[in-house]
Amino acid sequence: MGILKIILKISLIIMIIIAILVVAGITFFKYKSTYYYKFTNTEQPIEQQYTALGEYEVSFEEFEADDETIKKHEIWYPSKLESSDSKYPIVVVANGTGIPASSYPSFFKHLASWGFIVVGNEDENSRTGASSESSLMYLLELSADSNSVFYGKVDTDHIGIGGHSQGGV
Repeated sequence: MGILKIILKISLIIMIIIAILVVAGITFFKYKSTYYYKFTNTEQPIEQQYTALGEYEVSFEEFEADDETIKKHEIWYPSKLESSDSKYPIVVVANGTGIPASSYPSFFKHLASWGFIVVGNEDENSRTGASSESSLMYLLELSADSNSVFYGKVDTDHIGIGGHSQGGV
C-alpha cells in the first residue's frame, strides 16, 4: 500500500504540472495572437508602420442576423465615427472554412484602427460570397438608418473585401 500511495502522489503531481503547463500555454498563445503586432519583427519601415495598430481607438458592435448560417454581423469601426461627420471606407472579411468572424477580433480591430469599418459574420462556409454580400448589405442598411451610429458614415465609393482560404475564393 505504501508504494501505491507514492505512485498516486507522483501521478497527481505530474497531472497538476501538465494542467498548469497547458493553461499557461493557452494563455500565452491567446496573448500572443491578440497582440501579434507586438511580436512581429521586421526591419522594413513600411511593415513596421502598418504592423502596429493605427491611430484610431476602436469600437465593436454585433447584430443578430435573420439567417441561421450567418448568425450575426460583427462590425469593428473607429470610435471617432460616433462623433464625426466623416465617412469611413469598408473592408468586408470573408471567413475561411470553419472559422467565423468572432475568431478574428485582433485582425478586425487592427484594420479598424487604421480608419476602416470592418464587417464580417459567422458563416463557416463563405465560398459563394452570399454571406459576405449579406453583411455588406446590412452595413449599407445601417448607413441609411437615421437611428444607427453608422448613419451617413459609410464611404460607399471605397469598399474592399479580403479573405483567406475558402473566403479568398
